[in-house]
Amino acid sequence: MRRPVVAAVAAAALVTAGIAGSPTAIAAPIKVILPITGSTSLANPLAAGAVLPMPEGAALTGDFDLGTGSLVGDMVIPPITAKVRALGLPVLGDTTSTVILEPVDKTKATIGEGGIVTAVTSFRIALPEVRSDLWLVDKINLGGPDCKTGVITTTLTSTKPFSLTDAFPMTATFTIPKLSGCPTVINDTLLNTLMSGDGNTLDLMVGPITAAPVEPTPTPTPPAPTPTPAPKPPAAVVLKASTVGGTTTKVTFGKAGKVKVRVRPSAGATGTVRLYKGKRLLATKSLRDGRATLTLRKKALKAGKHRLRIVYSGSRTLKSSKGTVTVKVVKRR
Repeated sequence: MRRPVVAAVAAAALVTAGIAGSPTAIAAPIKVILPITGSTSLANPLAAGAVLPMPEGAALTGDFDLGTGSLVGDMVIPPITAKVRALGLPVLGDTTSTVILEPVDKTKATIGEGGIVTAVTSFRIALPEVRSDLWLVDKINLGGPDCKTGVITTTLTSTKPFSLTDAFPMTATFTIPKLSGCPTVINDTLLNTLMSGDGNTLDLMVGPITAAPVEPTPTPTPPAPTPTPAPKPPAAVVLKASTVGGTTTKVTFGKAGKVKVRVRPSAGATGTVRLYKGKRLLATKSLRDGRATLTLRKKALKAGKHRLRIVYSGSRTLKSSKGTVTVKVVKRR
């Protein structure tokens, strides 16, 4: 089955399902969501074949072009709690980690011959928390807010044709590059010994596809004057500096709170922001248009003023950055 035939079948099925309502709607990309389940497996034998399950809420969201059968969007994966047995040693080697797959660029998926789907995705693996399960030793965090790998790029391929009504399996193999930015050189060396290397796998179930909630159409504004064409940028990509800051309203102890974060410049501000109290991770969220609202869990902070750190991961065009925000927690009356 050639791609135009696949796209035509998809378009007809989407119209029937009510995702696209008219021929005019088919001409434009449709906002869609594809839930993701499955796991990531580490091949390094010193990690004892650790398997990291995909957390609830993982999904691929983006614009589905019915004409070409392609989707461009973001892989949104909440933090993963991973149990890894280092060196295969029971008790002594047991660790609990917070693993974050930070998207670096848009994921690009295409329906090809026979309905087979390929998706190119890029991400970093961040390790804000890595602790032993042993009492007292668990006070030491081998990871940290800047502890992460280099960029990983891999291609997921479906082992069954694309389906509008059922989830379909997708797999990929990837290499984990070296980590850096961990608290000490010893931590870098230890975590690289356990994690880095090739032969790691992604085994996922993707779908079924659903329409994303439709946002209200903004009031049109008069077109701006046509600017003078800018000169072509140099071939080499130069990362721009970024700043990150946050605002919050008063938080009541025992209730969830909100911290609004903004990265400037907002153009190109993709990636992830994380919120810390000291070295303790409080919340993480992917940016949208340079903004994100992070949720503080109930009783995450005691009553009083707290100076929290905000860490922005950076993107292909912006450097990473750090900022602070002060949160005031008051007791209930």
